Amino acid sequence: MDFAIFAERPRNQDGAPNLSLLTWSSTNRDLFLENALRISPASTAAAHAAPARQFRPCLVLIFNHRYEANLPVLRKIYGDRFSKLLFLMPFSRSREPDVIGVAGNSYEFNLFVSQAAETLSRQDCSHFVFAGDDLLLNPILDETNLLEALELGPEDGHIRRLRTIHDYGEWVHSLNGFYAMRNTAGVEWQDILPNFDDACTRLRRHGIDLGDLVVRSETKRDCWKLAHHLAHHYCRQFPYDDHPEQLVYPLVGSYSDFFVLPKGSLEEFALYSGVFAACRLFAEIAIPTALALAVDSIKTLTGPKFSQGLPIWQGMDEIGSRCGHSIQALFAEHRDRLYIHPVKLSRWKWDAHERN
Repeated sequence: MDFAIFAERPRNQDGAPNLSLLTWSSTNRDLFLENALRISPASTAAAHAAPARQFRPCLVLIFNHRYEANLPVLRKIYGDRFSKLLFLMPFSRSREPDVIGVAGNSYEFNLFVSQAAETLSRQDCSHFVFAGDDLLLNPILDETNLLEALELGPEDGHIRRLRTIHDYGEWVHSLNGFYAMRNTAGVEWQDILPNFDDACTRLRRHGIDLGDLVVRSETKRDCWKLAHHLAHHYCRQFPYDDHPEQLVYPLVGSYSDFFVLPKGSLEEFALYSGVFAACRLFAEIAIPTALALAVDSIKTLTGPKFSQGLPIWQGMDEIGSRCGHSIQALFAEHRDRLYIHPVKLSRWKWDAHERN
């Protein structure tokens, strides 16, 4: 089944709607939603007819750097799918109302959410869907079906997974988690974050096995070897040692270029996220930990509606050549994926007429 079945209302040469094609397109779209994604067409239709205030997300795209040339492209891709669309861009000079200027280091892009919290709090929505500017959502997802596809209730959050960092030896950023909370001169985080025991309780409610929170010698060695191999700046930032020690604060890590925050948890999340940024905690530790502390219920994508999003760190040029650098053709090959990341927008094209 090709994505062309989701074309905009087909018309004859005289401009009148082609009812036979329209019926065929609508029928096949319903079959795809129901059979492939198990999304009820009736519920989707009801969502389209619902008032704007009813249980809908605001899509917030986070830029790591100032790429204002990508704004028109992203508006074209998402503008007809999300009535609430905002951009967080560091050091932006744009005066467009959908662009929120922020400032900070891309390694702590969680700070951008904290800086934008006041503006975000004024949005008429039920959830915030945060995604990287180079992450592309599946073209069939929009404000009417995204939360349903993730099986999220009004108080639920979402992130890819939650994993403790003290036994995560294959990840170079674990080094940041081991040391960042120890080197926090000028930040009185102990008076702001939940205390150690309370934080452990909040993390365990999400089914996280914290163990003894001791960083083992072999875990440190594995991280240091990886950092050395990558010539990572952590080799210069943190002194080498492989002595076992307990974390000073419980922390979890996760891929964080896509996560969902219920609006009711925004204030608490923004506070914790800002504190972690001040401590120079890496974003993919700061975001999942702040989310787990602030939100009572977090769902990772384990249901039948989509496969996990697809990070493609190598070979994207070859894939682009095969797909003609068409975003729709890319998702035709990965139609059950929630998203694909990263995609360099300057090399890909989007034809809105092929979307729905």
